Amino acid sequence: MADKDEFNYLEKSQQLDNIIASLQKPDNDIDSAIKNYEDGKKIIKEIEEYLTKAENKIKKLKSLK
Repeated sequence: MADKDEFNYLEKSQQLDNIIASLQKPDNDIDSAIKNYEDGKKIIKEIEEYLTKAENKIKKLKSLK
C-alpha cells in the first residue's frame, strides 16, 4: 500500500485531465470554472515540483558515474 504522502504522477495527471475536460464544457458555470482553474494551477505546480525533483535526482545519479 502506498504512503498517503507519496506523490502519484499518474493520478495527478488524470485529475488535471479531468479539470481540463470540465473547463471545456460549454455549460460550465463561472464559479465552478474558477474553482477548477485554481485546482488545476495547484496540480500543475505540484507536478512541476515533482518533475524538477526527479530531474535533479537523475542529474545526481548521472554525476556519480
